Amino acid sequence: MARRRMLDGKIWDDPKTRKLSLEARLLFIFLITEADDEGRLWDSPQEWVLRVFPGKEVDADRLIKELRRQRLVAGYKAEGRAAVFLPGWFSNQHLSHPIPSMIVPPPSKVLAKHRRYARELYALYSHQSQHNRSEASRRKYQQLIKVLANRLDGNGRTPSGHSLDVVRPE
Repeated sequence: MARRRMLDGKIWDDPKTRKLSLEARLLFIFLITEADDEGRLWDSPQEWVLRVFPGKEVDADRLIKELRRQRLVAGYKAEGRAAVFLPGWFSNQHLSHPIPSMIVPPPSKVLAKHRRYARELYALYSHQSQHNRSEASRRKYQQLIKVLANRLDGNGRTPSGHSLDVVRPE
């Protein structure tokens, strides 16, 4: 579930976003506001376009291709469904009490192309980052991790090959 998000004014000067069409920029900002605390969403470009551009004829596939070409969005399969994550998510989103995503992390093969995202994701849930949580918050966090783990098979993997340890840096 999306909560308050930070949007740095430098986004307008970023070479990646400057190359985008106006529609793709607006869609990218929408994705920032809708992503969960780990920068992930279920891939549904048609729905996104309907929400961002109600009543307008906009080619959702073209906008997503623009975002992927600039490496602002990356896609993968999670539990048989298409999902996306924002590789630069942790550059501007500094979360003090993150809620683990209910969407499994990208597989190692995808994370290998986005090492900074993988490192930041691992750091987010490392022991050091959990010290400032209240006991109730820690229990809630552990419960959410258990829910995600229960969605995995006996080998600790989903049918599409994802596991909880894929976010550990090498």
